[in-house]
Amino acid sequence: EAACASSDIEVVPLRVKYPQGAEKQLICAISGREVPSGGLPMDVGVLVQNVRTAAAVSVAVRTGQPLIEQVVTVTGPGVAEPKNLRVRIGTPLRHLIDFCGGFDGEPGKIILGGPMMGTAQLSLEVPVTRGAGGLLIFRQQDVDPRPEGPCIRCGRCVSVCPARILPTTIVAHARHDQIETAETLGVLDCIECGCCTYICPSMIPLVQFIRQAKGAIMAQKRNA
Repeated sequence: EAACASSDIEVVPLRVKYPQGAEKQLICAISGREVPSGGLPMDVGVLVQNVRTAAAVSVAVRTGQPLIEQVVTVTGPGVAEPKNLRVRIGTPLRHLIDFCGGFDGEPGKIILGGPMMGTAQLSLEVPVTRGAGGLLIFRQQDVDPRPEGPCIRCGRCVSVCPARILPTTIVAHARHDQIETAETLGVLDCIECGCCTYICPSMIPLVQFIRQAKGAIMAQKRNA
């Protein structure tokens, strides 16, 4: 705040509320403007940039160096020595785990990204990407063994969805390849925050099916 005192920059404190840091949710929380369904921040006169992007732009302009590095937090009960690492984009995950002392116990699940939005990896040769801020290592005993069950229509996924869509209804159509219906129901508005999957008592991987539906829709648009 002291550094911003003589500028047009204003620091706006917000209460901790996941996923308030998401682009559209942040715009609404700070300005009260709501980005319409299918719209972009520019539609409401806003440009959103995170601190890391601003820093990368500064480095590129001042030194000519493109974005070639990523800070990755390697943590979880399944890694021997958790660390924050600055690594080159493209570095295999295996190298990060080895640098952190290797596995602590039998690995059960490896997630690239955060605990809510990350994706499970099947290979340690997967490279670090520019959007990968975390690498979570879980032991076999840390992984929930419960299988997926049928939807019980509890509505919890709807109540926690920040995008105000109907995850369980969209997924029901997506699982039957009814992609057009899923698009009509607003699947592209999903920010993939993971709240629906996290709260689902039936262990349905809702975000996984939604991601697949979004990918199919975008592929259709590219090929049209």
